[in-house]
Amino acid sequence: MKDFFKECLSNYFSIFYDYKSIIKIFISPLIQIILIIIVLSWIYKKLNFLKTKKNEFYIKVIANIPLGPKEKIIVIDLKEVRLILGKTSHYINCLHILPIVHKDLKPVKNKSNL
Repeated sequence: MKDFFKECLSNYFSIFYDYKSIIKIFISPLIQIILIIIVLSWIYKKLNFLKTKKNEFYIKVIANIPLGPKEKIIVIDLKEVRLILGKTSHYINCLHILPIVHKDLKPVKNKSNL
């Protein structure tokens, strides 16, 4: 009976003395999980499941100017209007509304003689 326990314990602890078996037991699944994460992230990046087209957005932030630690002036294009907003920690105020000047339109010259 004593030899039986001695043999069982020696077989059980022989795993921990053999460092190659420890590497096989613990490192191999870790490498597999890391490879799975890398492959899945690459697939996600290539397929772009949640990526939206740039033309779908109606709001575009043109400029963001900090005035203090919590105050900013923000210039936003919203369809056909350009908004100049003032933002504080508690409020957002519309400071001015401007029409958007399109790049493809040429400015009209005034032909009046002064």
